[in-house]
Amino acid sequence: MHTTGGLVISNGTLNVNSVKTGIKGKNYVDILGGEVSVNSQKDAIKATNSKEEGYGWARITGGTVKVIAGDDGLKAIRTVEIADGTLNIEKAREGVEGQYINILAARYPSTA
Repeated sequence: MHTTGGLVISNGTLNVNSVKTGIKGKNYVDILGGEVSVNSQKDAIKATNSKEEGYGWARITGGTVKVIAGDDGLKAIRTVEIADGTLNIEKAREGVEGQYINILAARYPSTA
């Protein structure tokens, strides 16, 4: 699942299986709620825009996110913020990667 802008997931159930990147929002990925499961041979979830100020971030503020990745579990060029919800990285070469990482009031039972 790839966007050329931003990606917001607010509710429901999303299962992604990919031989490449699982979920990619060029500008940002914002997970507000729901159940998200990503199984990817490369990065599971990432935001990549490094050219425009204010973009290139990933945030989890609710829901449950389960990740199995061949490379990065949750990656953003700039900031990764986990403010609420649950992020469970079952397998990844690098669990969470970003220029800045803010883990606030969330569950982060990573085994990667």
